[in-house]
Amino acid sequence: MFFAIHLSGYENPLFPDIVIEEPFSSTIQIPMNLYQISFNPALFKNSYQEDFVYYKANSVDKINFFRRVYDPKRQRDYQLYFYTHKTLDKKSTLAAAVRYNRADQYDVYRSLEKNFYDNYFSYIDTTKGNVKYDGPQLWFLYNYLPRKNLLLGVEINYGIERGLKDVYTKCETIIRNLDLKFGVGFESDNGNFVAGASARYFSYEGQYNAVKELQDAFVRTYFGYHVFRDENPRSLNRKNDHKEGYEFGAQLARENILVDGLGIQLSGSYGTRYTKITVGSTALPGDRGYWVRDGFRIFGNVFYRPVASRLMFQLFYEYKDFSDWARAGEYNVVTIENDELMHRFGSVLYLPLMNKVGISTGFEMANIQSDYNEYIVRFDYDKDHLNWNGYADLKLAINQITNAHIKGTVGAIEPWFYWNTDKFDIVALQFGFDRLFVFSTIGLDFNYEIWEPEGETNSINRIGIALNYWK
Repeated sequence: MFFAIHLSGYENPLFPDIVIEEPFSSTIQIPMNLYQISFNPALFKNSYQEDFVYYKANSVDKINFFRRVYDPKRQRDYQLYFYTHKTLDKKSTLAAAVRYNRADQYDVYRSLEKNFYDNYFSYIDTTKGNVKYDGPQLWFLYNYLPRKNLLLGVEINYGIERGLKDVYTKCETIIRNLDLKFGVGFESDNGNFVAGASARYFSYEGQYNAVKELQDAFVRTYFGYHVFRDENPRSLNRKNDHKEGYEFGAQLARENILVDGLGIQLSGSYGTRYTKITVGSTALPGDRGYWVRDGFRIFGNVFYRPVASRLMFQLFYEYKDFSDWARAGEYNVVTIENDELMHRFGSVLYLPLMNKVGISTGFEMANIQSDYNEYIVRFDYDKDHLNWNGYADLKLAINQITNAHIKGTVGAIEPWFYWNTDKFDIVALQFGFDRLFVFSTIGLDFNYEIWEPEGETNSINRIGIALNYWK
């Protein structure tokens, strides 16, 4: 899985990241399923057929010895997660999840954004302090078979988050997101052929408040990363962030091609998203910007997993192409344009060495071509980024009820210009084990990750622990 800066759990991006690893399997290596690469809820039923309940509690401590201007010096994330999947009858399947997120950011300089660099129209004040974000997310998925071979599905993701800075009496953010997916699918009698189509609608409402304490709140709105506007000081300055988008996709899968266990999966989607920003007083906010993103993605996966063997191999490729344009609200002129093209490919091999030992290895590489332009103050950024990572995961069955694994990962990322470094070298280590009890299976995972920027002595360190329970 590619390294990434961990963003807010309450953002629903256009073209969400496709995760290669199976989220509920630490000791058994299986190929990706069609639901993982397409997010079509109608295809969930034939991808996850066993009933189970899953609990997870995890904590991650991230220390930014190397950081950008508006990054926190330290961030602690906490998460409680409950997931259940139940087959109601021969025609109906229900899955649901509840997740509670908490993020504590320390020594945040000026930014009122959870991630300043993830927005073209960001908002800052004059303060430095600590910010706490927390809130729940609810997820629901329902599958129904109205007739043989026909699959229908609906999926809902809804979340609320509140952030509070400890400097003003009230300096807070309130975020609400909604993500709806609808899907239809067809499966052949023998299950070797699957086709589907899906549609997605998502919206996001964010409110950022800077409130007077001893003096009027003074804030700035950024247009890109180099130009800002000073807003009029007042007792309450507010930024409203409205996002709305659509995505449409189609999927195909074929298994047991020519030989047992050989299969192919294909997924393609087109989507668009727009963002509208207003800033100022609560009664008469001013139009500050409008941002549109559209594009498409194609993903393909070829895998081989014979029924008579635990061997598994898969080779995947992703093509993603999107364009942005943004205009300043008052003057209605384009101020930012960005085109991004990505080619990503990788492979995963699971090899059973003995009855109780197996090793999983994987490699990914992505070429990202960025062409970013700002026009208020002329700034052009045209660069090809090469990102890669490779891992080895040793899986050991200690006995019939206890499993352990140790995973090492190395990689490199060439980030955008606002990181002020040409490359990050990344090393990560994870150790975990699980044990079967009469009532359930309990597992514990530890991980450590370090990002070393080129030419710098400081780094970004992440350490985490997770407790898992499933049955």
